Amino acid sequence: MTQRSIRFSVVTPTYNRRPVLERAIRSVQAQTCSDYEHLIVDDGSTDSTRDYVKSLRDPRIRFIELAEHRGANWARNVGIEAARSSWITFLDSDDEFLPHRLQWLSQICTTQADARLLLSSFETHKRQRRVDAVNPALLLSGTQLEQALMGYGICIAGTSITVRRDHLLAAGGFDPTIFRLQDREVLLRLSRLGGAQLLSNVDWVKHPSVDSISLPREGYVEALGELLQANPELCAKYREITGYHVTRHLLSDLFRGRWSQAWSAYRANRRAAALRFGLWELVRGYRTAASQRRAWSVTTKHRPAATNSPLALPTAIAEPARISSAA
Repeated sequence: MTQRSIRFSVVTPTYNRRPVLERAIRSVQAQTCSDYEHLIVDDGSTDSTRDYVKSLRDPRIRFIELAEHRGANWARNVGIEAARSSWITFLDSDDEFLPHRLQWLSQICTTQADARLLLSSFETHKRQRRVDAVNPALLLSGTQLEQALMGYGICIAGTSITVRRDHLLAAGGFDPTIFRLQDREVLLRLSRLGGAQLLSNVDWVKHPSVDSISLPREGYVEALGELLQANPELCAKYREITGYHVTRHLLSDLFRGRWSQAWSAYRANRRAAALRFGLWELVRGYRTAASQRRAWSVTTKHRPAATNSPLALPTAIAEPARISSAA
């Protein structure tokens, strides 16, 4: 396979996930589009990951073994640097592609020469239930993408992201100091360089793992503070909507009787330099921010009926109202 023939570089970071990695690899091998390379970046695993991947003897798989465990973002960046294709699409080691994922993406890349960032819809399988996370087929400007990300108005996860390699490198790749909300953080930096095309076709499946960084409720407020600390220009610009997310997290704990967790989360907010909300500020801004968030949301709750039909090209939407800073 020559460099010129590769349509996509699939990047999968992994760490001690041999049992679920097999499912991820099989889902790539089952693609209807075979014009790809699959970079599996082993972030210092101590299980049988290496032996398993080597046993596959698949020439499309490139196994990159890191000497020590540095975190998923570090591994992703290694994969990005090593990628031979101009297009990179991500697959977390506990997720799986649906068979037409790469074929659908190839259609978009072919018909829309200016495309630089694509965000796929997906379904989550959790406790024998399927939950759809579907975005409408829309073209967002950089401002709209930033607002939707800060307002949690679109469905995203790491495996949703398909991006031109040069575009991602221009944004600085993934921040290795961010260990949670890392997908949202890199997309926020990409929004400064341009918008994104949301794809309504569900083309992958999310399987939450017990060792997933994003799974525990504990640590969310700290992670939100770290995201804003890494992007200080967003702090004042999105003060009210950030307070809304903190308040909603606290209320969720309180309504479920998790008093100590709510208090711990509030204290974490007070310690975070980019947050430090007082109770009155949280209460005062909640209703206003909730209305603003609804205005920025572009998600749909249910999968479109014609999921397996040919791709509908994203359409542009009107520019939303500008964000008002907190008083």
